Amino acid sequence: MCVCDLLIFLQALLTSANGTSDYDALAAVEQIADYLLSPIGEPLLEALTLELIEEMDSLGAESAAYIYSLALKAAVAGPLGEVTGARSVYKGK
Repeated sequence: MCVCDLLIFLQALLTSANGTSDYDALAAVEQIADYLLSPIGEPLLEALTLELIEEMDSLGAESAAYIYSLALKAAVAGPLGEVTGARSVYKGK
């Protein structure tokens, strides 16, 4: 079973448990933490850590690209263009 399958299985378990009347979110989180910190859950924890790092890197790259595009628009348009440029970048134009 690959890590992707484990994540899908875990999500399905949480979703089905959420539909029950005696669902305890804190207990579910504690069980997940216990599992991830156990030797059996170590591969999943490592995979989750790598995914988190990749997402954070992506977010950092997206933020840098956004700031760079704002700086370019401001440099080209001048002081009044900064606000307009920021709005157009934010709207994806």
